[in-house]
Order: sequence, then C-alpha cells, then structure tokens
Amino acid sequence: MKKLGLFFIFALTCTAFSCCVSETILAQRRQIEPIVKQPPNGGVSGNPEENFQKSPATLSPKKIFQYALSRYQFGDYAKAESLFAEYRKSSSSEPRSDRELGLLMHAKTLIYLNRAEKAIAELNELRLTLTTSALRQESLFDLAIGEFQSGQNFSAAQHFIEVAGNNWNMQDSVALRRKAVTNLRVISIAHLSADELLKLASSTAYINLRAVLLSESLQKCLAGDVLSGSAGTNGTRQEEAVRAPRQDSILKQQLIPAINRLLGTPSLDPICKTWLESGLEQATAFLSRRMNAYRIGVLVPIDLNVFDGTDAQKIGSQILSGIVYRAYESNRKSATDHVSLFVRNSHGMDGTHLVKTANALIDQESVQLILGPIFSDQAIIVSRACAAKGVTMITPTATDEHITLGINTSFQINPTHNMRGRAIAKYLMQFPTMKTFGIFAEQKTYGVEMAEGFRQ
Repeated sequence: MKKLGLFFIFALTCTAFSCCVSETILAQRRQIEPIVKQPPNGGVSGNPEENFQKSPATLSPKKIFQYALSRYQFGDYAKAESLFAEYRKSSSSEPRSDRELGLLMHAKTLIYLNRAEKAIAELNELRLTLTTSALRQESLFDLAIGEFQSGQNFSAAQHFIEVAGNNWNMQDSVALRRKAVTNLRVISIAHLSADELLKLASSTAYINLRAVLLSESLQKCLAGDVLSGSAGTNGTRQEEAVRAPRQDSILKQQLIPAINRLLGTPSLDPICKTWLESGLEQATAFLSRRMNAYRIGVLVPIDLNVFDGTDAQKIGSQILSGIVYRAYESNRKSATDHVSLFVRNSHGMDGTHLVKTANALIDQESVQLILGPIFSDQAIIVSRACAAKGVTMITPTATDEHITLGINTSFQINPTHNMRGRAIAKYLMQFPTMKTFGIFAEQKTYGVEMAEGFRQ
C-alpha cells in the first residue's frame, strides 16, 4: 500500500507545469508572421475569400501573402497552402525577405496537412538557400518536425541537436533553441533506444547536449530498455537473465566512462552536471544490486508542432515533461528507490493498437502502473485492458465516468463533470440560509452534465 501511495502522489503532481515565453522573441516573431484576426488592411476589402475567388489575377502579391498569413493563423491550412503556392508564382518582384518567408510558411502548411514527404523536400532545400540565419535555423527545426511526423526519429533528433547547437544551456532565452531541446528530449524518451542515444552523444561536439543524451540513455539502461532499434516497438523483449548482463555492460563500458569524462569538462552547465552526478549514483546502486525499481508505463499522445515563435508544447508533451521531471526528482532524492518510465506514444492509436501497447507494457516490461491516456476515448479502452490484467491505471486529465465505472483498478485525477456538479452542491449545502438554487447550463456542453450532478 505504501508503494501504491507513492504512485498516487506521483500522478497527482505530474500535471503541474509552467511555460516561460520570452516576450522579446515572441514580439520579434510577430513582426515577420503577424497574427491577423480580421481581413488584413492594405487593399483586401469586404470578404477576402470572395474577392480572391472572383478576381485572383487582380490582387497584388502582397495582398495574397497577407491573406495567406491570415488563413494560416486561423488554422485554415489547406487554403493557406494554396495561397502561399500562388504567392510563390507571382512574387518574383517582391522583397526577398517576403519571398523567403512565404516559402517557409508554405512548408509549414504542408506539415500541418500531414504531407511530410513534400515538406521535407522543400525544407531540405530551404535550409541551404535561405539568406538569413534565423530563417535557416527555423527551416531546420521544421525539417526535424517533418521527419518526426514521417517516423524518421533519429534524423529528427540530429537536426534538433543542430538547431540547439553549442549556445544552448539551461538558462537559454532563445525560444527556438529551448523548444528544440525539449523536442529532442521527448523523442529520446519515447522513440529512441539507449544505443541510439549513445550514438548521438558520441557524435555531437556540443557539451551540454551530450549531457542530455547521456542522461536519457542512462535512464533507459537502468530501466532495462537496452535493445537495439527504436524504443516503443512491440517486439519480443529479452528475458531478465539476458537483459541484466546487457545493462551491466553498457553501464560499465560505455555510459559511466563517458559521463566521467564529461564531468571533467569546465564548460558543462551546472544543472546538466547535477543530472549526470545523480545518474552516476543511480548507476552505482544498480550495479551493486541495491536498487528497487518501480516500473511505470506512460501512454501519452506526442504530436510536435512547427516553430511558431514560442516554446509552448501540446498537452501530451507537457504532461510527459511533468512526469519525467517528477521521476527525476524522486530518483535524485533516493538512488535506491528508482522510478523507471516506459513511455509509449499513443498519438493516432486505434483501439486494437492501444490494447496491444498496454498489454506489452504489462506483460513484457512488467510495469506496475500505467499513467494515461489523457483523453477519455483512449482512457476507457486502456482502463478495461488494465483491469483485465489487474494493473492500476491513472489518467491525469480524462473526465468520462465510464473510465472508472465498475472498475476498481482505474482512477481519474480530473473529476467527471457530473462529480464537479455534485461537489458544488455539497459545498453550498454547508450554508443553511441557502434553500433555493437556480441552474443555468448551456445545451450541448459539459455544463449539462455538471447541472445533472448538482441536481442529484
């Protein structure tokens, strides 16, 4: 019960996040990619969609470009893609800076439209031909996103490393570099093996990024995730009798020597140094067989964005970052009680794939708990799969009552909407002077469920 209590505390804290966005960087970004919330000024009057359809030949390239940016900001990526393509045809006399931004924005729309192959081809050319360093770096970042979208995780990691470069440290104020490192860690945790991370670490000249890669490789090794090839596949795992010697070999012959060499580097970021020193303590505990492992499966959707001027992440990556941070804090405080995470990307999984992944985490990785999924439709499926195996599942955000209805092994940190209504009613009942209540609930919203809970 004590162990289970630790898991609950762990899950309760995993959704506390903070995002610090540099106002300077965001302001600079808005200058080249304005957020247009109404038809742009400068000649596109009335309904710009109607005007463009009636007489596209009469619109100047500048107006087409403005309208394309507007559609992009509104999330109308199909329309934006066609407009940026039209702008490219007619913009030979436009300022070079506008033409280059138009080419980059066209590639971004392709990624949003899940046309990764074409986007990769365009971005591979742009990163070599764009005349400004800032846009070249951004095109390289977006190239990594396209590669991630198409399953080229190792190449995506290489390009995120190149974007972050030698200037990145834990106090970096540049949003592009910060986001590149965040994405690098997400890919490392969810999609790369310990061997692949060692290969990346040995090939990069950037000291702080090498520390990040070695730290993530160490955590995978301690967890027993030491097979060659990408992590997250559902192939047959090695038995413990084979896996343990492999872990010992990687730790003694590769990771520990590499970490010791890096710790002797004067320019190493102090926080990265702390990570590595803590990792060495954990490795020592593992090799002396003094480590008690708590194996936790994590099912979250990981869907990375093209660069938008901020280092904001989608909810799946945010929750994963919170879980990883709490696991790190727990492991730092106790080298012998070790939280091992087995992260799987649930983005786009259907029911069959979800059940297969959950069963693999339980049967092959021997996880004692699954955190996630974060959305109700997936959480309902995984909840039933875990119940069939007698394994606890905790979803940090999903709200559908059917996740836990009749299932005593699943838990919701985020209350159902019905339960929220009941909680409000219970609170108000503490005041004896309050006898009559009015309920306003907008139809076809979650407010209806809250109102029903209040009435009950």
